[in-house]
Amino acid sequence: MDRRTIIVGALCASFAAGAVTSLGASNPETVKELFDNFKSEHRVSYSTMDEEMHRFSIFVKHLALIDSRNADEHARSDGNGAVHGITRFADLTQQEFEDMYLDKHVAAKIRNANATIASVPQYVGSATAADYTGSQTTAIKDQGQCGSCFAHAAAEQIESDGMRLLGNDASITLSVQQIVSCDHGEDQNGCRGGLQELSFDYVRDNGGIVSAKDYPYTARTGRCDKSKDNYVMGVTKYDMIRTEDIPQSAEAIKSTEADFTSHLLSTGTLSIGVDATTWNTYKSGIMSDCGKGTDINHAVQLVGVDSSSSSGYWKIRNSWSAGWGEEGNIRVSYGANTCGLATEGGSYTTVFNI
Repeated sequence: MDRRTIIVGALCASFAAGAVTSLGASNPETVKELFDNFKSEHRVSYSTMDEEMHRFSIFVKHLALIDSRNADEHARSDGNGAVHGITRFADLTQQEFEDMYLDKHVAAKIRNANATIASVPQYVGSATAADYTGSQTTAIKDQGQCGSCFAHAAAEQIESDGMRLLGNDASITLSVQQIVSCDHGEDQNGCRGGLQELSFDYVRDNGGIVSAKDYPYTARTGRCDKSKDNYVMGVTKYDMIRTEDIPQSAEAIKSTEADFTSHLLSTGTLSIGVDATTWNTYKSGIMSDCGKGTDINHAVQLVGVDSSSSSGYWKIRNSWSAGWGEEGNIRVSYGANTCGLATEGGSYTTVFNI
């Protein structure tokens, strides 16, 4: 085992043990080795030495950001808080991360143009937790440097509802690229963002969606290939769980989160929007501090809940690869609208096989 592996392993062990380790205070040699390890792990290279030095300076500042977020989580939690660390985004400024991966305009868009507002019966069973990973979800995907989270969230929810309603297999994965390239509805902008609910409308009006194998993902908007018409699934409609019209009051958001709980415990997954501004440093644990938590800028899927205790959480499936977070997922604290997860409601579809 080389010295670099020992250094990184020791830091990871310290984080796992709940300590607030100061990466920013590391000596220059250690920081350089951490940067080298980051480049190796994420297969990062730079075209010039000037660019590498620029990215290294960002990396150094990023270590201080990690320290700050770990300190905040440690102060807010009872030892079950999130652990922040070096991720694939460590050589990007916060602004670059937000510009590349988040959609700052999503909150201004109308989510429910054609939705049925669902009435959710209060759950009366004995279960306090549910996790649909594997039983209602396909494999974690990677949107790459393309703001296509909405298309991933739409395809994922259609897949999940196919598994829930039709008994479809997890091997049936749908074409995110078809949505990215072909959904040209108002405010649907390919790699520059959109809304998953409007993509449900696209799939319904288009007559269906093809498989990922038929129309593979490229992480580019591209031109729509209309010859790809071997549709495998279609959408009849979508429902939204939300207490009030947007913007919801604080009391309505609390009620919406309770409805999310009943739906997860009794039925299945939900497609939601969140404030993911601080997710670029997330490694593991239960996040309780999402910054403001009010700038809804990312589309994801709610796949699990644990409402059993004060350390309960929501489990959220992301689209930044299985190497990010907890095997592609993040847990956020339960019952406090963490990361704004209930702010704009959640949606699910009624689907059919073709």
